Amino acid sequence: MKFFLLENMKSGLFGVCTAIMIVALGFQLGCSPTSTTTTEPEHEIFFEEIHPEVHRVPSVATDWVLLEGEPRFLRPRTWNLHHQAARLSFDFEQQAVIGSTELLFTSIRNNNQILILDSKTTDFHSITLTSSGEELAIRQDSATVSILLDRSYSRDDTLSVTIDFTSFPPRRGLYFVDPLGKDPSKPTQIWTLGQPEDNSFWLPTIDHPAERTTQEFWLTVPDSMTTLSNGFLISSSSDPANNLRTDYWRLDLPHTPYLFALAVGVFDVTDRWVNDIYYAYYTEPKYAAYKDDIYAHTEDIMDYFNDRFDYPYPWGSYAQVPVHEFIARGMENTSATILYNLVQFDCRGARDLNNTALIVHELVHQWFGNLVTCKDWANLPFNEGFANYFETLYKIDRIDENAGRWHSLNHKADYFTEATRYRRPIIFNQYSEPEDMYDRHTYAKAGQVLGMLHHYVGDEVWWSALQLFLREHEYSAVDMHDVRRAFEQESGLSLSWFFDQWFFEPGHPDLSISWAVHEGSDSDTLEISINQIHDITRQPVYRLESIAEVRFSDGNTMSIPVRISEIENVIRMPVSENIADVIFDPQSVQLAVLHEDLSDEQLIGRLQHHEIATRYNALHYVKGNRIGTDFTENLRLVVRDDDSPEIRGLAMEILRQERTQENAQFALSINSENEAYFRVHTEVIQLLEHFPQLEGVQNHLQKALHDSSYFIAAQAIVSYMRAGFEDAEELIIPFAESYSWNHLLRNAVADAMLISGTPESFRTMLKLAAMPGNASFRSKALSYVASSAPRYQMTDESLSLMIEVLNDPYPENRLHAIRAIRSYGNEEAINALRELRERTDNEDEIRILNNVFSD
Repeated sequence: MKFFLLENMKSGLFGVCTAIMIVALGFQLGCSPTSTTTTEPEHEIFFEEIHPEVHRVPSVATDWVLLEGEPRFLRPRTWNLHHQAARLSFDFEQQAVIGSTELLFTSIRNNNQILILDSKTTDFHSITLTSSGEELAIRQDSATVSILLDRSYSRDDTLSVTIDFTSFPPRRGLYFVDPLGKDPSKPTQIWTLGQPEDNSFWLPTIDHPAERTTQEFWLTVPDSMTTLSNGFLISSSSDPANNLRTDYWRLDLPHTPYLFALAVGVFDVTDRWVNDIYYAYYTEPKYAAYKDDIYAHTEDIMDYFNDRFDYPYPWGSYAQVPVHEFIARGMENTSATILYNLVQFDCRGARDLNNTALIVHELVHQWFGNLVTCKDWANLPFNEGFANYFETLYKIDRIDENAGRWHSLNHKADYFTEATRYRRPIIFNQYSEPEDMYDRHTYAKAGQVLGMLHHYVGDEVWWSALQLFLREHEYSAVDMHDVRRAFEQESGLSLSWFFDQWFFEPGHPDLSISWAVHEGSDSDTLEISINQIHDITRQPVYRLESIAEVRFSDGNTMSIPVRISEIENVIRMPVSENIADVIFDPQSVQLAVLHEDLSDEQLIGRLQHHEIATRYNALHYVKGNRIGTDFTENLRLVVRDDDSPEIRGLAMEILRQERTQENAQFALSINSENEAYFRVHTEVIQLLEHFPQLEGVQNHLQKALHDSSYFIAAQAIVSYMRAGFEDAEELIIPFAESYSWNHLLRNAVADAMLISGTPESFRTMLKLAAMPGNASFRSKALSYVASSAPRYQMTDESLSLMIEVLNDPYPENRLHAIRAIRSYGNEEAINALRELRERTDNEDEIRILNNVFSD
């Protein structure tokens, strides 16, 4: 389902995992268009910050809220929608959809004389019986239109109605991007996002996840634009006199109306047939040469799931298109995935990044979410949990096992962070609005629980159960009980206990773990204590099936099965060798927060463990318990030798917080020849900024300014200024002219100028403020100019700029200009403010302008 831009994943302690992946892509027109190979393991697009804030999960979280509310149920279906055809055109100036749609139904029940359609912002011109043209009476409210039919319909009777309408979607369902072409920083586009119930903002339909219908769309657009919709493009017809073209799209297999989709814009399209599947790859024209990097692995991902599910991709075609201002990272509309524009990057961005996890997530939905759909929004985690977990599985099987395990650890941390605020059952019908279900319980927790199920039933049963499930439920809607029955049938196990405690109860266990060896007359006894220390008045006492790894002093290991089902659990076994450590759940399969007291010797052993999860948790123990300078040599070994780049980055992050000259000398030894992962370098740079007098630091940071990684160069810009080198402004200001993904380098320049605070920085900020769009660097620059106007007398040039910004399409930018002019403005500028007050309907602007003229 929707792959939302969630707030940053945070980190925690005692087995709580963090997402330290950071996002930035780059675009530089001078790069070679040749496809590049990303250093494995890959790094997905997760966050826009260079260094996300890290939060620590409390030892035992007690202040979280147990979500409760009134149960929510969807309106009962009384008609089956079999086919919907729509002819659509678009009024860019009014941001309206002008359409005609025909819907074909059969009645689900007898004595059916009312047809209720979902329709939220629609003006109806006519609603008629298709066969006769007879006009039908309607009653409309804010969410639906009730149509009084010509007669009473019996079960299985057929009905077809035709509706002529105009919709004015209020930034829901269908979105116009810069419809009048006033913003040179972005293209004019139209796109849709229908889930959960938003398609009815622009198209009258039955907006219910259990509905199924085939579809035809005729889209009339300017001839310069390209379209995308569900299914196949059957034909195009031009209207040269009006510079218009009508594209006819058709999907002949039934799917749910929330997956109706369209996108319109100027795109470059590369298409090809591979193994009887038609692939279409859309980008903005300037990114056309980089499609192989942007959409890397798509066809292998398709092959992987075709094989694993033993159910061929059902829809025949698969297209992907990036659009601006998308409110999610991706949406898996049937055969036509829409992505946010920041998936586009050039060869320089491809040095560190690719979109594999996002592509996997949306492609898996074509089976789990589209072929088989949740029957109501309480069961949305069915869609999202499988998509979430298969990101990890694909990485483990096809990319790199460490990369896949790390990805799972990120998701676990994602859920644990949210669980410090609130907890609810995964399957949950007590939401206020369906949108409330788009949280980390629905995505990350559901994915983690499915991973636990996979681990419990084994690989063979896991895949055979999914294959059975898809065959039995194709083109239908399901709930989590249907999933349980498929796994019970294939495994021969009763799984009610598993589904009840994980899907229908809130929370997760907190486990206190300790072990000791007791001497005996004949042999020693190892005693492992595992206690459930969470609040059992609000959460269940859990049953867990796991393992404990016993590590002996001579290097040998032994795994023993562990079943936890009581509040206090003790496992005893005879031992004849010295034990160095006992590690519960070394792969971190269980969705549990672990509490242990670890010695330095245990930590050193765990930092060298073959399982990335054990090494990760050991590092977070070091970080959370602030084990300082006495442990730094061990951390340096991890940075130098660990085979996981993410682990090396996390270890370097911990080292950075110990600002010693020894650590700085070590950091200087890290260069592009011995370390490829950008995160290690950004941590190094942040450490070195505190040692500007140390020999080699200035040269190191100067080189980093021109690194091939946007991440590294951006961090170097800020750190070089913080270090206080005399030539900082001279070296940094030219980067204000550099173009990069999401303006990463310009953002760094803006941050550096805020640190500098000189007249030259003011002039640089004026340049950034003059650039079009609503990028964050521009907002920073405008704010700085506004606040600094009293200190640096505004020139005619800067005052003219502020007057020009009063006509900016973005209200937040206009507010900065108002403040700047208010503090220092001539008569021309004051007159411009008066004109703005007369034409604006923005409440914040009106309030501030009224204050200006009341002073």
